[in-house]
Amino acid sequence: MTAPAAKSVLQENLAGLRQALATLERTWQEAQALGAGPVYTDRELDLIEVLAGRFARTTDFLVNKVLRSLDRFELEPEGTLIDVINRAEKRGVIASARDLRRMKELRNEIAHEYLPSGQIELLADLKIHVLMLLEAGKRTLAHASRALKNAP
Repeated sequence: MTAPAAKSVLQENLAGLRQALATLERTWQEAQALGAGPVYTDRELDLIEVLAGRFARTTDFLVNKVLRSLDRFELEPEGTLIDVINRAEKRGVIASARDLRRMKELRNEIAHEYLPSGQIELLADLKIHVLMLLEAGKRTLAHASRALKNAP
């Protein structure tokens, strides 16, 4: 991929990340009012499901689109998911590679959660990891903006 093409892809992905983060944050603010269960109304279960879906999609977008396009823009070699995550840690956009791996694991759990009984544990996990994801997204945007600004 040429440098101008890599730059264009990165800029497009950053715009998508901004939108995903804003949507996730809006849903997160709405979910703050949810109690600890163990019984939720249908409306509350729907909100948990929406939050989980937005968390999963934002996690995927950050890792699979944004961080990979940032690697290409910064001329890093293609690599495994672990390589992408480790480079994100080295850039300082995530606190630890382990945190981002846990977010990906939670995303996979969300994809396979079908029973409302699992929503209590899911919400507890989301309360921890949504904030981490929002912070990682903001740090990624800041890092990428600096990289784009300093590029020839």
